[in-house]
Amino acid sequence: MQPFTPFIEAVRGLLMGIPVEAGTMLATLIWCAVFSVGGYVWALWLYNRKSVRA
Repeated sequence: MQPFTPFIEAVRGLLMGIPVEAGTMLATLIWCAVFSVGGYVWALWLYNRKSVRA
């Protein structure tokens, strides 16, 4: 599944007042959660790595 297609469809639907399918909205929320958790883990890893050296 492409990560940005459901996101774009959900945003387009919400901005235009068109009903958004539940599956599209769920896929969007899952991708956002995955990207958020991945970014958090990566930032935490970088912070811990750099703070140990300093």
